[in-house]
Amino acid sequence: IYASLAAAGDAEAEYQLASLYRLGLGVPASADEYRARIARAAGRGHADAEYAWAQLLEKGQGGAADPAGAREFYQRAADQGHRLAAARLRQLAAGPATAAI
Repeated sequence: IYASLAAAGDAEAEYQLASLYRLGLGVPASADEYRARIARAAGRGHADAEYAWAQLLEKGQGGAADPAGAREFYQRAADQGHRLAAARLRQLAAGPATAAI
């Protein structure tokens, strides 16, 4: 059911399906599928997906690191009230000593 809802543009379904691929629950575990689906859910404005996508961008997991892109998605998530995203933005703003992952 998640697949059909995600295909129809449902951000929550896309996020949940991404989580299933990350954990290998009911589907084969796939980092590539997780990354693609998290990116789609983040692009659709899902705050938890925006935070997860920002982490992937910041760490360069599955692609080149993109610090500016990471900050953008942390900010988008923080703007929706995501506390971990807001905390990470504060760490990044404080400088390298506190920004280490």
